[in-house]
Amino acid sequence: MSSGGRYFLRVMETWRSVFYAPVYVAVAGGFWAGEGLDVEFGTCPAGFSHPLSALRQGAADVVQSGIMRSIIALDWGAETAPLHFAKINDRDGFFIVGRRRQEVFDWGSLRGGRVIPVGFSPMPWASLQFALRRHGVEPGELDLVAGLGPEEAVAAFREGRGEYVHLAEPAVEQLLSEGSGYLLAALGPENGPLAYSSFAATHRFLAGRGDAAGRFTLGFGRALRWLAAADDWEVAAGVGEFFPGVSAEVLAGSVGRYKGQGQWPDSPALGRAEYENLHDILLAGGLCRERQAYEQVVRADVGGLGGQVGGWGGLVGLGWGGVVWDDVVGAALGFCGILLGRLTMLSTDPTLTIRPGASPGAVIPGGNVAIDIGTILR
Repeated sequence: MSSGGRYFLRVMETWRSVFYAPVYVAVAGGFWAGEGLDVEFGTCPAGFSHPLSALRQGAADVVQSGIMRSIIALDWGAETAPLHFAKINDRDGFFIVGRRRQEVFDWGSLRGGRVIPVGFSPMPWASLQFALRRHGVEPGELDLVAGLGPEEAVAAFREGRGEYVHLAEPAVEQLLSEGSGYLLAALGPENGPLAYSSFAATHRFLAGRGDAAGRFTLGFGRALRWLAAADDWEVAAGVGEFFPGVSAEVLAGSVGRYKGQGQWPDSPALGRAEYENLHDILLAGGLCRERQAYEQVVRADVGGLGGQVGGWGGLVGLGWGGVVWDDVVGAALGFCGILLGRLTMLSTDPTLTIRPGASPGAVIPGGNVAIDIGTILR
């Protein structure tokens, strides 16, 4: 619903991790608020199996989710699945931590080893299996302590119930800083660029609330650019409110590790190649039987992302919650980029027409609604 030119959106994440730092930057940094969005943000409650379930039941408007869930739904015969329209991560964000230091990690050392894998989602395990097989290790050769949630897995490793544990940040940095384990392998560099985690919405939302979705994507793009330019400590300070009880040192270490492996993209554009790379992992892991078309799962034009143009051109520097321009030329280029992004987004919405001189909101021939340039740039 629009009120005073602003939109209210309910945004939901799967679980809390520094892996999703761009989302927290967008919320705390005011990047969505700056696009005219009033965002209610939270973690998926226990009443839903995952955020896409909340989306289908009308409890959320936009959710953070692994794209694999939409692929699997289509593979199982669903006629449609939620569409993913803005990328959050460029690659796998999980790591293997072990009890004993290895200067050069030997994947074969996992054979017969007691391993605590990620137990709350199938995608991290599928990605780990993909890396194992590349190094000649079959998943069945591992002695798994299965079915544990993130906090349970950390506790089990501390208690000595496993020789290896499969985790994301900030749990990895916490174990390293307290001397409980050693970092052995990072799955991100192992498996390369993947459409790992992204924002998803229903077909109905994207068709009926295209302006809100476009603003959401543009604001998120600005958050990504700020994140790329900020140092580890700035990011840690910016997202600290989402991690009560976690020290700034641990958060900064987590951010630095992710930045060092190219974890987060500069743009939300969700490309075909990274989608297909992730699909390869799903097929290899037996999570789906057939390849699902990119166009059935990804909406690539929201917020002017088609061709990765619109909204990003001309941005030469970012400040917390807003744009900082280096010079007048940069400002002019940025204005043009944002305008192009909005025009691209609006051109895909069949209910809107841009007509000079028309009163905003007026119904014009054909039943469409007129908008003005001020509406485009809000």
